[in-house]
Amino acid sequence: MALIGKKSHEAEDLVAKNQTSEANGATAKKPLFKRVWFWVVVVIVLAAIGSTSAGGSGTAASSSASSAPSAASASAPQREIDPHTTEGTKYEDKYTVTSELTSDGWASYVEGILVNNTNKDYSYIQIGFTLYDEDGNNIGTAWDNANNVGADESWKFKAPCSTTDTIGSYKFADISAY
Repeated sequence: MALIGKKSHEAEDLVAKNQTSEANGATAKKPLFKRVWFWVVVVIVLAAIGSTSAGGSGTAASSSASSAPSAASASAPQREIDPHTTEGTKYEDKYTVTSELTSDGWASYVEGILVNNTNKDYSYIQIGFTLYDEDGNNIGTAWDNANNVGADESWKFKAPCSTTDTIGSYKFADISAY
């Protein structure tokens, strides 16, 4: 019994010490940078700043834009670049692709429809485009893919562009299917 009484007194002493230290304002608070809510706010603020600075710096050019050759591109060999739209272009008699360059204010896309003209069902299909600035310089790519495109079916694609630079034109790069 003496042992139980002793432990009970020790517990009362600890409670009394905590109450007196709280009354004196001696409780230790965590520094601001060690609090979880602080880091959540920091991440949200950084994400908001990043999303506002990334959008709007690049816009898609209109289909009536003309490209003036610069001194650097005048000496380079001229490459043939498709305009901003393709209408019913056939690739290897397997696919027909219609596409156009679009923008939603945040990003640019090559959107269109691919028609599988074969009698084969594909479990995976991918389309890619090369992007050029107004001087004809390669500035990036746009890719999209889909699963289960059947024989004689069409697929509506929307390939996000990998650049925020102003896009002068684009051309078909590749179709992979299996």
